[in-house]
Amino acid sequence: MKVKQRTTCEVCRKGKISCDPSVKPVALPAAPPLGDLILTIIENYVPETDALKLISNVEPSPRICGAWVEVLPNLVGNDTDKALDAAIRAFAMSILSRGPKPSFPLSAGLEAYDHALISVNAALRSPYSDFPVVIAAAVMCLLLAEVFQATALDSWTAHLQGLGELMQLSRPEAYMFGIPHRLFVGARPVLVVMALWSRKSSFLAKEEWKTIPFRETPPSPLQALMSEAAAIPSILERMDVEGASAAEETLRAFEAVLGGLDAWADAFYSSAPESSPSFWFQPSSDGRRPHIWFENITAASALTHFWAFKAICLRNMGQLRDACPRSNPSHAPDTGCFEEAKRLSVMICQSIEYLMQDRMRLFGPTSMTLPLRTAYETFEAGGHRSKEELSWCRGILRDIRNRGYAPQPPAMASDQERDHALASFKQKLIESREWETKLKNLRLDIKGLQKEFDQTEDNIKALQSVGQIIGEVLKQLDDERFIVKASSGPRYVVGCRSKVDKAKMKQGTRVALDMTTLTIMRMLPREVDPLVYNMSLEDPGQVSFAGIGGLNDQIRELREVIELPLKNPELFLRVGIKPPKGVLLYGPPGTGKTLLARAVASSLETNFLKVVSSAIVDKYIGESARLIREMFGYAKEHEPCIIFMDEIDAIGGRRFSEGTSADREIQRTLMELLNQLDGFDYLGKTKIIMATNRPDTLDPALLRAGRLDRKIEIPLPNEVGRLEILKIHAAGVSKDGEIDFESVVKMSDGLNGADLRNVVTEAGLFAIKDDRDAINQDDFNKAVRKLVEAKKLEGKLEYQKL
Repeated sequence: MKVKQRTTCEVCRKGKISCDPSVKPVALPAAPPLGDLILTIIENYVPETDALKLISNVEPSPRICGAWVEVLPNLVGNDTDKALDAAIRAFAMSILSRGPKPSFPLSAGLEAYDHALISVNAALRSPYSDFPVVIAAAVMCLLLAEVFQATALDSWTAHLQGLGELMQLSRPEAYMFGIPHRLFVGARPVLVVMALWSRKSSFLAKEEWKTIPFRETPPSPLQALMSEAAAIPSILERMDVEGASAAEETLRAFEAVLGGLDAWADAFYSSAPESSPSFWFQPSSDGRRPHIWFENITAASALTHFWAFKAICLRNMGQLRDACPRSNPSHAPDTGCFEEAKRLSVMICQSIEYLMQDRMRLFGPTSMTLPLRTAYETFEAGGHRSKEELSWCRGILRDIRNRGYAPQPPAMASDQERDHALASFKQKLIESREWETKLKNLRLDIKGLQKEFDQTEDNIKALQSVGQIIGEVLKQLDDERFIVKASSGPRYVVGCRSKVDKAKMKQGTRVALDMTTLTIMRMLPREVDPLVYNMSLEDPGQVSFAGIGGLNDQIRELREVIELPLKNPELFLRVGIKPPKGVLLYGPPGTGKTLLARAVASSLETNFLKVVSSAIVDKYIGESARLIREMFGYAKEHEPCIIFMDEIDAIGGRRFSEGTSADREIQRTLMELLNQLDGFDYLGKTKIIMATNRPDTLDPALLRAGRLDRKIEIPLPNEVGRLEILKIHAAGVSKDGEIDFESVVKMSDGLNGADLRNVVTEAGLFAIKDDRDAINQDDFNKAVRKLVEAKKLEGKLEYQKL
């Protein structure tokens, strides 16, 4: 007989949670009205007697900190803020989705909480300078939603930190009355509790935050108690930082706080009528320890926190006295502080039954978080002295969880157990990341090995094959057939291998043909002359325009012609002009023509072809023209590319009818160069720079507009230019004292940039001859005189400006 298995309902299946099919979810509206949700919050969170007062009348001074929820109807109104609306729904859904018989599934509460987080996050991005009342109320709703429906360990502290930062946006005077005061009163106790748990000082300990918000409205007993306890976190922080070295000061601070707490207790007890005590003992059902019963929830919340604050101070005072020999000369354990803290912790545990009554709603269990944790930590710190009380406290915690409440922290485990669990989790997480990294590296190694294996396999097949024929595609007949001209001469109609990309098979493409079937096996790169590869190996180096002096105007004109069309071609399209194809640099030797071309190529990070024009000329007819074609073809395939042809007058001289066969070969080379220049795309990424010392000998066809549109003269530097060049060359040398470069420049009339670099070199040689490690002024003077005398032996080049 088959047993029908348990199934999962549709709601839980969508929420990815388990459920009991015997318990059917209550069919409620998917989105209850906002007013009903606020009423649900008040009825389920505020204690019964206080809830009736909240619904019927708004008190000027709330007796409990949880009464801040009474301001929610005033904040909602007609124009509901999206963030507050979503936060109220999340708060209400966290209440309705908890307990043994929830009205909504847990997934609905989590979905509402997630939507509220997104809405509040979006609201926080909007600009604000003062305390944002609506956002603060939304954050407080999210805080309690997180407490009742925890999504992560201590995740509710993030909402508290944000709430504290929001409150500090305004001065304390802003919280003296109205809704801001209500929210301040509701948030203040939990902010103090968070500061105690984190052992970090809080802004609430400042005197202005204790007194100014309560000028108009007197503080309730709990708020007055929080004013006394706000100083404890800063003492704990100093204790953690300074330790036993400042034990006496820390003990005096604790004693001052205890005095304030006792004064508060005297005032609280004296305010109660004699006929109605603040608390009394009531027998328990099990006949063991009696329960403590209170006059009302206000007294219960205030006194349990009072006992918790005193226990915290006493426990830490005992630890300080045990650790500090000066404060404890007898070296005996300070049992008095612990016994008093233990007594107070027992009273806290005896009060739990009162706070867990159904009429206390959710506020009762929430308000016992700090007192119960303090009692647990006190019993745990006592070791064997409080072993029985610790077992009793753990039983109380189990009973609370069985009733459907989860005290914070969730399991209230010891700090050692919690730290050990966190350390173990971190270690496992680190190990997992390490194994993921190792696995990723192994996968990459496998991919690399597979690639090497495939390459080796291809190489073996290539070695085992009988060879292939090189051909050139002439025409494509259809999708599968091509006309190919073999290197031996005949033409064939052949097919193509499936792995070859047929879209790239253009006319002129070099291919490899199978020896037997003549099938196209692969595409081959274009055939390039070795001289062109040698040209491409020329590295322009790390040359910048800052290393060129005296040529600012020439640099600007050169960059307009070369750099601007390569970087911003859309500028020329927008204006409707055609950029220059190339530029001619002409001028005397040593003025920086080659250096300018190298600087342009280095700044653009382009491919660079350095062509020596005289090396192009070949003794065989047609070889020089072929080299020009291959050079330009290589540049177009490796764009962006700059071709620099130095000494262009070697092949670009004027054509004449008479001459030898060698002259006619040079003229044929020039005509091929002119043909390539005419075939340029105006917005192509290949640019040409030519340089010469003899512009008057160039052929007019080469200089015409449309080929070399811009001619830039690189003249001898003037005095200012010579000064810049000399400083650039002398920047890296060791100098003895200050050098008067201006006096050196005045003696260097007629020198070019190369000569000025030689001046620095000669000055260094003079210093080496005198066995010195630095160059002085005299070395520069002697060097410039020497070079000026040698310059007189050189001829002077004269030509007209183009």
